[in-house]
Amino acid sequence: MMKPTDLSVFRDEIFAKHQKSDIDLQNDLTILKEWMKKQPHLPMDKLEDGFLEVQLLKNKFSIEKTKSKIENYCTVKANKNYRYFYEDYPTSPSKETAYYVPIPKLTDNYERILLGKIDDPEQWDVERECSNVLILREFLMRFDYNEGEIFIMDYSTCSTAKILSMLRANILADTFNVIFIFVYEDVEKFKEKFPSRYLPKEYGGELESLDEIKADLDKLYSENRDELNEYVNTKSREDLRLENSKEQEMQGTFRNLKID
Repeated sequence: MMKPTDLSVFRDEIFAKHQKSDIDLQNDLTILKEWMKKQPHLPMDKLEDGFLEVQLLKNKFSIEKTKSKIENYCTVKANKNYRYFYEDYPTSPSKETAYYVPIPKLTDNYERILLGKIDDPEQWDVERECSNVLILREFLMRFDYNEGEIFIMDYSTCSTAKILSMLRANILADTFNVIFIFVYEDVEKFKEKFPSRYLPKEYGGELESLDEIKADLDKLYSENRDELNEYVNTKSREDLRLENSKEQEMQGTFRNLKID
C-alpha cells in the first residue's frame, strides 16, 4: 500500500546531489520560519518542515522564490474565486472520469512521472480535473522529493477535436513554468522515450498495473483523510494580513501560482 513517505525515499540522495547537508537545510528552514513569524496571515503551524524542504528543492534553494511559492500557495486557496476546487474534492481517484497517478518509481534522473487518463471523454469536466490535480499535489508538495515532473496523458479514448478542446480549456496550463507537448502515435514509439521499467503493465511496463496503482492511491486518500483536510485548509488568513503584504494578496491567482 502506498504511504506518503514512499514519495520521500530519495530525499537524502537528492539533497546530497545538490551538496545540501542537514545543517544547510536547517539554516534555510530557520530563515523561512523567521520570515513566516512576521507574516501573521500565513498558517505557520500547518507549514511543516517537509513542505518547506520540498519547496526549497523545487525552487533551487532560492529563499526568495520559496517565500513567494509559500505565499501564493496559501493565498490562492483563500481566494473565493478558486475555493470551489477544494470544497468537493475527489476522495477516490479511481472513480474519477479523468485521473492522474504518480508512478511509484522515479526515473534515473530522479524525475516523477505522473500518468493521466480519461476513461469517458463525454463526462470529462475541466473543473473536476483541476480539482483532481490540485488535491494530488497536496501530497506531492509535502512528500515528493524529485528533480522534476513529467506529465503523461493517455488520450487514446479521445478524438483529436476533443483533445484540442481539453487543452484549450485547461486553466491549469498557467501554473507550470515550462510545458512541452510531445505526441506519440503508438505505444512502441512512446516506450523509446519511456522504458518499460517506468511503466504500468497496461503500457507494456514492468511495474504494477494502473488499476493497482489507482487502488493504492484510493487507500492513500482514505487513510489520510484527516491530514488531507488539513492540507486543503492550509490557506492564508486574510483578516490578519499586514498592510505591507496586500500586494501579494492581489497576486494570489492561478496565473501567478507557478508549480514546478
